[in-house]
Amino acid sequence: MKNNFLNGLFAFVLLLSVSCNEEEGSSIPMVETQDVTNISYLSATLSGTVISEQGAAVTDKGIFYGTINDEDKMNKARYKGEGDDFSMKISGLKPNVQYYYCAYAYNDNGIAYGEVKSFTTVDYNYITDFDGYQYKTLPIGSQQWMVENLRTTHYNNGDEILTTDIPGKGIGYMENPKYQWVYQGNDDLLNDYGRLYTWYAIVDDRNVCPQGWHVPSIDEYHQLVDYIGGPLAGLTLKENGSDHWGKYNAGSDRYGFSARGAGYRTYDGVWDLLKVVTQFWSATSAGQYTAPVIELGSEGSNVYYRDVTASFGLSVRCVKDE
Repeated sequence: MKNNFLNGLFAFVLLLSVSCNEEEGSSIPMVETQDVTNISYLSATLSGTVISEQGAAVTDKGIFYGTINDEDKMNKARYKGEGDDFSMKISGLKPNVQYYYCAYAYNDNGIAYGEVKSFTTVDYNYITDFDGYQYKTLPIGSQQWMVENLRTTHYNNGDEILTTDIPGKGIGYMENPKYQWVYQGNDDLLNDYGRLYTWYAIVDDRNVCPQGWHVPSIDEYHQLVDYIGGPLAGLTLKENGSDHWGKYNAGSDRYGFSARGAGYRTYDGVWDLLKVVTQFWSATSAGQYTAPVIELGSEGSNVYYRDVTASFGLSVRCVKDE
């Protein structure tokens, strides 16, 4: 009887010991956040290391990142490779913005977070036109682009770019009209959408762009579009959100071009499609009275190439001279 009791007690203690050892050896992982590398205008490389799986295999790991120091409000980027060390290039960031990030690792017992660290993306470059308007610029591929619409009222040599005495005055009867306008003559829209120019104004030898910059040819627009995604690059070129587009805009603005729905002005003085369409002049001539443009729409994902009457008022972006 005594031996049976002792044997049972020993078995119970042994079972309890095994159970406790298993619980202590199986817990959430240990993960460490590494320092950021390769910081640019729109991206950075974020890294982490799984220090220990803590007795249960890590099945998910990666990076949380965002502009708020709170894991619950951060974006999650999952790492799909193997190994304890992992690095991820995070794109689609904004220039000159502080971001917080931390590594994470998950096993069957839960999720572990590394230390929260921070970094600030590279600031925009800036250029200034004759009027003193300052523009943000960014490299996109091998080109350097203005990422705001042109606002100047003067050519590079100081000569004035004319406007009509009445904003809605028709100019269809004029030969080679060189004019600029704010949409509907409303100066409150200038900073958001820039000015609209006739093609004759933007190809004048006096140059509407800041020194060292020029209105792009249609081939230079093709180079931009091909670099960022081809015919469906409309999503990538457009600013996201509905502040300057319709409510169904799906723009990602991944490369920071930040196109906005600036609308246009017809040669007979009609203003149309603000927040719906934007068209950018190229410096290339298509015919006696037309010129090629690229067009983006609020709800579409395509980039359209069209020939537009040269007396229309359209938006202008400038590209840096090579």
